[in-house]
Amino acid sequence: MDAGLDLSSLERPEVLTHLFPPGRERTAAPPPGSQDLYVTVDPGIQVGVRIFPWEPQAPHVVLFQGPGQTSGDCDSLGPAYNRHSMNLLVADYRGYGLSGGTPTISHLLADAWKVFAELDRWLATEGRSGPRIVMGRALGSAAALEVACCFRDKVEALILESPFAWTVPYLKRLGVATEELGLCEGMGFANPHKIRSTGMPTLIIHGANDDVIPSSEGETLLAYSSSRRKQFLLATGCGHLDIVQRYGDIYFETLSRFAAVTIMMRRKRANEGGFNRMRPRRQAGKRGRFQQDAPAKAVTVRIGASREQAR
Repeated sequence: MDAGLDLSSLERPEVLTHLFPPGRERTAAPPPGSQDLYVTVDPGIQVGVRIFPWEPQAPHVVLFQGPGQTSGDCDSLGPAYNRHSMNLLVADYRGYGLSGGTPTISHLLADAWKVFAELDRWLATEGRSGPRIVMGRALGSAAALEVACCFRDKVEALILESPFAWTVPYLKRLGVATEELGLCEGMGFANPHKIRSTGMPTLIIHGANDDVIPSSEGETLLAYSSSRRKQFLLATGCGHLDIVQRYGDIYFETLSRFAAVTIMMRRKRANEGGFNRMRPRRQAGKRGRFQQDAPAKAVTVRIGASREQAR
């Protein structure tokens, strides 16, 4: 159960060394109130997930992080998600934290849906009925989109932070000699295609001064999204992956408001007797019929109009 992409052209040291910095172990025990869960992704190989639980009916955010980050890096962030009425589940990649194996591009995607499938079973066993939201940062946006694409019946919303749309420009900015390696976009992650197929409520957050993945990449993904509920937030004064550090509670309040949409959508579906997000109804007004196959216009909202608002 995967998106069926052939990423073998990217599975070479000249690419992997730029995508995956040397792995770091997670030595600290889970903080009080949190716990670790291990998912077997291949025989003899487990991937670690750190869980920061909150109310069972509250939204559950499954986070795939950026390159070089581990679930232990979220030990100070988990309680903030909880204070804003969200459960947080942070997945490591192979070779990071307490996870075994070696990270590769194919494993990044295949492990993502295996982890989500196991977490969904675990949540059901624990009686945790809150909406499932998948979130990805930077490289983790590819993992999040893989899960959102493969589990449209399970994932109720999508959050992307500093995501990339096009594979080859992203690799170039990381220092990969794409021309010498003969890489083209057709060999990549196909993120625009995946986000077009999801149709779920989508929030994309990007730093205005991101010099690793320009904010135009996030706007491109939003334009390709087929969702009727989507928003692009441009974080003033922020670069690559420093939005939460700069905006603190503003950042978490933004996520919390978006997560609350999933609960509202559940109630609406229950009242209407079901709602198929992939076959939206006609929209009222001058826009006429919703065109699923055509990229929609992106809507940009700035957060943090001044540096004084930054945390």
